[in-house]
Amino acid sequence: MFHWLVLFAAIVAEVAGTTLLASIRGSHPVLAHVLMASCVALSFYLLSVAMRRVPMGVAYAVWEGVGLMLITVLSWFLLAEPLGIAKAGAFVLILAGVWLVKGAAGEVETGPSTPVGAG
Repeated sequence: MFHWLVLFAAIVAEVAGTTLLASIRGSHPVLAHVLMASCVALSFYLLSVAMRRVPMGVAYAVWEGVGLMLITVLSWFLLAEPLGIAKAGAFVLILAGVWLVKGAAGEVETGPSTPVGAG
């Protein structure tokens, strides 16, 4: 369960970093760049921690799919970007894809894996 919470934190950090891209044109572009890069770096670090127990394909599908959905909703809410039937349909397809990838992985929680190159 811990690794799923870390994956959720990675998603939040990634969404925060992507949302900051809209601030880059604002009054503090350097600060926005630094904060954005920090959020993205934190997101990748947390994603790597989550992948210690969550299979890589599942972790990445959840990270990207949920992150994309959150970014779309935030852009609708904060930036008044349109959110129509096509995007709602895409959300259903994203959720279906994440669900299929997770199911195809079999058992979601795996034991510690041997690092590449460890013999």
